[in-house]
Amino acid sequence: MEQQGTNVPPPPPGYGTPPPPPPPGQGTNVPPPPPGYGLPPPPPPPGMQYGMPGYPGMMPGQPEIDGTMKIIFYIVSFFIFLAGIIIFIIYRNKPHPEDQKVAKNCLIISIVSLVLFVVLPTLTSCLCLPLRYM
Repeated sequence: MEQQGTNVPPPPPGYGTPPPPPPPGQGTNVPPPPPGYGLPPPPPPPGMQYGMPGYPGMMPGQPEIDGTMKIIFYIVSFFIFLAGIIIFIIYRNKPHPEDQKVAKNCLIISIVSLVLFVVLPTLTSCLCLPLRYM
């Protein structure tokens, strides 16, 4: 038996033109410096930094929730109880007491909606089921 694998042909040459040799004085392991992209961005103006002390998680000029948004939040919380829970999680730590009150109301409305749309129909169907077979 002959041994195969001793006469392995060399790999085929690469496609395209070979890269030019490195300039004198530079090694092949030294990458070139990155290109400049201009000046760094300016710092934010004082008083407009996110998460300033005294304003946890909020910019200083952000207004509290107005009356129209309250009504929209309440309606959405009633029909989509998961949205009410999400609104509660987002607005519960806002510095305005009115926002915290809206967050708590949305949570209460979403829990009432859950009870009305999921729990009560399930209970009534379970309680009425035995009456059908009497």
